Amino acid sequence: MGNQSAAAIKSDGSIWTWGWNNYGQLGNGSTTNSLSLVSVACPSSLKTDLFVKSAKNIIYPNPVNAILKIQMNDQSRIDKIVISDVLGKTVFNNFSVQSELDVSNLKKGVYFIKIYSDKGITTSKFSKE
Repeated sequence: MGNQSAAAIKSDGSIWTWGWNNYGQLGNGSTTNSLSLVSVACPSSLKTDLFVKSAKNIIYPNPVNAILKIQMNDQSRIDKIVISDVLGKTVFNNFSVQSELDVSNLKKGVYFIKIYSDKGITTSKFSKE
């Protein structure tokens, strides 16, 4: 964002910004500064299904409280896992990966998990309660 603007995510998954906006950094399609909260439209809902499935993996439970489990459907080997918040900040980065991750230290919210394996990279989203 910048040192004169900020963003927040409400518990319903909506994103709100405020502050200087001279370069459009608030994400609302204008360059008008705002001292009050500005809703940022997201292209898709940040809510998640019970399971997030892809051709290569399943992560569950979703939402998760403490232990996030990963099942690789194509029998690939997990090399690395990176978890980021919705603003793109890396909150977990690990090379010694198991099929279960302790995410109990993450704050409540929506996260993206990028799984690097010997067969490629997949990205899924999950919610932390």
